[in-house]
Amino acid sequence: MSKRVAISSLLVALHVASCTSPGCPEGYTRRRDRCFADDEACDGVDLDGDQLDDVDDPHADAWCNDPSRAMPFALARCGASGCEVDECDAQALDCSSEPGCETDPRVTAEHCGECGHACGWACRASTCDDAVELAGGFDFMCALRASGSVVCWGSNNFGNLGDGTVVPRATPVTVIGVGDVVEISAGQNHACARLSSGAVWCWGENAHEQLGGGATLSYSTVPVEVLASELEVVEIAAGGFHTCARRAGGRVVCWGDNVHGQIGDGRVGLDASTPYDVGIEDAVEIAAGGFHTCARRASGSVVCWGNNMSGQLGDGTAENLVPRVPSTDVKGLVATAIRAGAAHTCAIRVTGGVVCWGSGFWGQLGIGIATEQLEPVVDVELDGVDELVTGNDHTCALVDASLRCWGHNETGELGMTTLARVGVPPAVPAMEHVASIAASSRNTCAILETGAVVCWGGNEHGQVGDGTSGEPRRAPGAPVAAPE
Repeated sequence: MSKRVAISSLLVALHVASCTSPGCPEGYTRRRDRCFADDEACDGVDLDGDQLDDVDDPHADAWCNDPSRAMPFALARCGASGCEVDECDAQALDCSSEPGCETDPRVTAEHCGECGHACGWACRASTCDDAVELAGGFDFMCALRASGSVVCWGSNNFGNLGDGTVVPRATPVTVIGVGDVVEISAGQNHACARLSSGAVWCWGENAHEQLGGGATLSYSTVPVEVLASELEVVEIAAGGFHTCARRAGGRVVCWGDNVHGQIGDGRVGLDASTPYDVGIEDAVEIAAGGFHTCARRASGSVVCWGNNMSGQLGDGTAENLVPRVPSTDVKGLVATAIRAGAAHTCAIRVTGGVVCWGSGFWGQLGIGIATEQLEPVVDVELDGVDELVTGNDHTCALVDASLRCWGHNETGELGMTTLARVGVPPAVPAMEHVASIAASSRNTCAILETGAVVCWGGNEHGQVGDGTSGEPRRAPGAPVAAPE
């Protein structure tokens, strides 16, 4: 018989012989469902004459479990080095050098589900509830959490944050009334969420009917339903003042601002409050820019429509005299991803390289000179790009978990202390082990492999999310605060 079995048998015998009621007799203390004798200490001295050393003596175990010295959330035993954890309470772990089982793995971010499994933001029900996707608008950011909830921070003039107010927030607040979200996208002053059901909800500015759904208010501080689940939306893209969605099967619909024909209906200047089918049937990805929209087909070809004053449609011209509808493909491009900025467009080629076209005044095309490119001709000097994002006038790429950015940098959105525009993509200092990236108008954010979120760039509205506001953050610093 092992020592531990012998101890258990003796404890049972003590309990049966001495405890004839739900309580314990005099000289014994109840700890959980056991009665322990009080007359022996875990000190190596045999007080009660039972000729057992402390490691074998249930009375010494009782001494360790006395309420005056009991370990937090643990049943203790007397060991060779003194009192030590014998068994943790349910939903408790011993994850530190301190005596006891002080850790609740259901809610402890440093030990979520198990000792040493750290979360970047929060632990809920033993699972990390961290950011899994980021989306940036004009001076505000939003994050989709693993639980399906959405949080936003920064500028809130039009209810951009969806928290029922127009108060700017320097730390994340939860968007009211949406859950089970699987995708988010942010425009100039509005944001949208796609639910697992396929329904789409939007909030923020509605001056150009970009919230859709027949909403009549100039803005909404809480989400309103735009598209019902029966439309089977599989992707959303919020542009400057318009919004688009891709449906299962590849059809594309858009609504909102149409001053440059960006919703694709051939009209100019007539906003649309209800989704318009632009006539594309085989789209696999969409991107919405400031005043233009693009779609990537299954073949890898790309077609764009809307404003073309800087050549952002990629058809070799730079004129905007006639309404643009989805008709002419971007020249010579076969892509695996497409992104749209304020007046420039970028794509990842099938080879893994990056090419941008349109406005290049701030160096956002990444070709080393500040000039327009009317079609995808000169590539960015990058290979093996995993992810690509565009802000208003800057661009960033994720390459082997490191980050490279180029273009506008007056508010530090490139993560470098220089104020100069940057035309050739350098690495962002101290930004390795990056899992995902996003860009807003004047900010860049990253989800690190640890689950933490870091933002930099403009901060007058608290858009870096660490609780501060004021001067721009010109390099990655403190992480975005964990949401409440």
